[in-house]
Amino acid sequence: MIARAWSDIAEKKRQNLPFDSKEAQFFSDSSETCYSMSNKLQKMSANPKNFPNTRAYKCIDSQGIIQGLMVVEKYHEDKDPHIYVDYLATHPHNLPSSVNNVEKNRVRGAGISLMECAKAEAQKWKCGSIELMPTGKTSIEFYKNRGFDIYKDPLTETKAAILHVAPQFQSTSSLKEKK
Repeated sequence: MIARAWSDIAEKKRQNLPFDSKEAQFFSDSSETCYSMSNKLQKMSANPKNFPNTRAYKCIDSQGIIQGLMVVEKYHEDKDPHIYVDYLATHPHNLPSSVNNVEKNRVRGAGISLMECAKAEAQKWKCGSIELMPTGKTSIEFYKNRGFDIYKDPLTETKAAILHVAPQFQSTSSLKEKK
């Protein structure tokens, strides 16, 4: 499965970096996210009826290579339906790192394209917001740059993010291959 393979790739890249470096943290977070996503995708595949409001998306480049994956769920709580992003990951060779400077298939924009897809789904499903829990320090800036407000979840005491979706959202993102 792709997500499990990405977890292994990220872990191998992390091992080539100083343990406490920011770059190593990128790969550690990526490995953990991809591993958890793999487990969720396997459960969804085995029992799709158990996940009626859950969707998986992939971002594919012009060469047909999967560059990003995302799993979202639609919730109907208190008359305020929203989308929750369970997982979002880009291929480990797309992460900003010196060890990725030589990657041939590296692209920029896979995560952005997937977030735009989540916004479009929120509009289609008539949801007022997209919510998620950033998995590490490295993802908080990504979500802030996408317009998310970061706050402390009162139940879990961890950081969470929310984006209020405008009713007339239009996608403007495109996947750009890195030269």
